Amino acid sequence: EDLPDPLTLKDMPKAVARLVEAVRRKEEVLLFGDYDADGIVSIAILKTALDRAGARAGFQVPSRLREGYGLRTEVIEQAAATGIKLLISADTGIRAGEAIRRARQLGLDVIVTDHHLPEEDLPPALAILNPKQPDCPYPFKDLCGAGVAFKLVQALCNRLNLADRYLDYVDLAALGTVADIVDLSGENRIIVWAGLKKIQRRPNLGIQALLKVSEVTNREIDTWLLGYILAPRINAAGRMGDASRGVYLFTAADPVQAEDIARQMQQDNILRQKTQEVIFQKSVEAIETDPSLKDDKVIVVCGEGWHHG
Repeated sequence: EDLPDPLTLKDMPKAVARLVEAVRRKEEVLLFGDYDADGIVSIAILKTALDRAGARAGFQVPSRLREGYGLRTEVIEQAAATGIKLLISADTGIRAGEAIRRARQLGLDVIVTDHHLPEEDLPPALAILNPKQPDCPYPFKDLCGAGVAFKLVQALCNRLNLADRYLDYVDLAALGTVADIVDLSGENRIIVWAGLKKIQRRPNLGIQALLKVSEVTNREIDTWLLGYILAPRINAAGRMGDASRGVYLFTAADPVQAEDIARQMQQDNILRQKTQEVIFQKSVEAIETDPSLKDDKVIVVCGEGWHHG
């Protein structure tokens, strides 16, 4: 009951009206998100909620190694070519002015859900949901991407008279909030408190599978576990290979399928740890072989062929 009214987020009424239209038309919607844990759970929240409401939500997560961060004009043009009329960004988009201008030219509506600091010129999207944008009256400014996605789903559920069904996604919102290391005060604290309770009682199948493959049993679910056990395994998917694996995990309806994906992500994380350790040791060797560095307060070490993830 202490969660702020989602309609006080600037542009939320426009965003919800467009989503209701998409639901009524059973329209195909494209979700485009970041490849980190916050982006992955943001997409999962939006996809599950839209699918349950009656829209058809596809998604795309860029490759960290091949494509890099952010919404690009190629994504817009490909979406428009396949007949997509609505794209929703998740944990990204606030600085994608060029891509969103192209979307406008092609008749593709864009709803931005993001929490990063905007530039002076906002992109010409149909709606921008970001509490950090100028003139946004929303009382809490420190939501993560998953938190903003959660507020959009809350507003949509209210509009569709689905009561408190938005709380089905509070465990994912809590996971994204802790993984993105935002301040755990205000609304974030409420989301994480409620999310931890849901994980203890009735977790998302993907969270349950990750807990199982991480061999977390018979212990209290707390923020340390979300931040240091689950989040690295989610991030590893995007760092070492295919971040979309995480979306499939958190939208899985079959526990066997969820566990299979979670085991793949567990292997990604083991590979990430091994790769990181090799780079770390090479860094230490580079520093120790140069005595002149010992008095420097900041040392930057680079190496040919080191893994970008």
